[in-house]
Amino acid sequence: MARLAVEVQNFWVYGSALMVAAATRAVDGGPHAAAQMLIGVLEHWERFGDMTEQWLTLRYITRLLIRLGSHDDAAFLYWAFINAGKPTPLTPAQMDVLIDCLGAARLDALSAPVCIAEVVARARHSL
Repeated sequence: MARLAVEVQNFWVYGSALMVAAATRAVDGGPHAAAQMLIGVLEHWERFGDMTEQWLTLRYITRLLIRLGSHDDAAFLYWAFINAGKPTPLTPAQMDVLIDCLGAARLDALSAPVCIAEVVARARHSL
């Protein structure tokens, strides 16, 4: 699907295909390969300006960071969602992991309003 989307210059479908492949790898495959794929997806959405899809990509990244044990970075992204008025990117079980690893006080301390460019930069750096 991604190849055909590129041929017809449908960059939304192409980006969506990249994102689904990366998200699937993040859950069921090698997390480090998924991280590299997700960096490419972040760059794709930055280039083509689809902020809805960028937030969806950030959701997958937040969940992958929990899997990788990058709890501070996951907490930063979690708060970015909450402070932007978005639904939580984490499942209840993932939130439990975050609270167990960081503690409620540390989790709360990582809350700060940030712009989307800062969020994307932090996500990219964390991967």
